[in-house]
Amino acid sequence: MLRGEAGIGKSSLLAYAEGEARRRGFTVLRAVGWQAEQGLAFAALHQLLRPVLDRADRLPQPQADALGAAVGTGAADGQDRFLVGLCISGWA
Repeated sequence: MLRGEAGIGKSSLLAYAEGEARRRGFTVLRAVGWQAEQGLAFAALHQLLRPVLDRADRLPQPQADALGAAVGTGAADGQDRFLVGLCISGWA
């Protein structure tokens, strides 16, 4: 997260960093928060991971199931926030 006063160059800095990362072969994931989505569980997570959801099969099954439930690609049986957090920290 990058925070600061308006006009100090946050967007320019992020654009530069993203361009450099892509140029060096990194996958860049980004999300933008919208006030209208603040009440939707996992809205930013879905936005962030949408480009790489095809890699969810690399996760241990309980984590893959929790992630699928969180982003709406699987059964919504007990969305376990702990398991979803593990998905993110263990993503390779």
